[in-house]
Amino acid sequence: MLKKRHRIKSKKEIEVIFKEGSLIKGKFVIARFLKKKKPSSSSFCASVFVGKNYSKLAIQRNRARRLVWAVLLEILAERNWSLDNLAAIFIVKNNAPNQLEKPALKKDLSFLLEKIGQNRQEPKMKLPKKFLI
Repeated sequence: MLKKRHRIKSKKEIEVIFKEGSLIKGKFVIARFLKKKKPSSSSFCASVFVGKNYSKLAIQRNRARRLVWAVLLEILAERNWSLDNLAAIFIVKNNAPNQLEKPALKKDLSFLLEKIGQNRQEPKMKLPKKFLI
């Protein structure tokens, strides 16, 4: 799990991300993300949601939540991605199997993080022909 300062805590922040943020769907997880407007909050913040429709048992929901956090941190550590000024919410889909497997989840989250990274990049400015050799 992320440190407390890197987790999305307030209901207001969550509502803003749902209203204004972008959406990317994976096989097992949906990602909603928003680039932060405040330059002072330059760190990555995230939250993981697992609804009751996933499983009626809290034990299984908590296991899925912990697994998503573990895989997410593993991917971020491996690839050394910089996701500064970003707030993201990862939602486990209801149709995901109750026993999520780490390799499949890792593949899905890697896909989502790559898409988030592509969507965050500013469009490259084209140089006029007179500047090109």
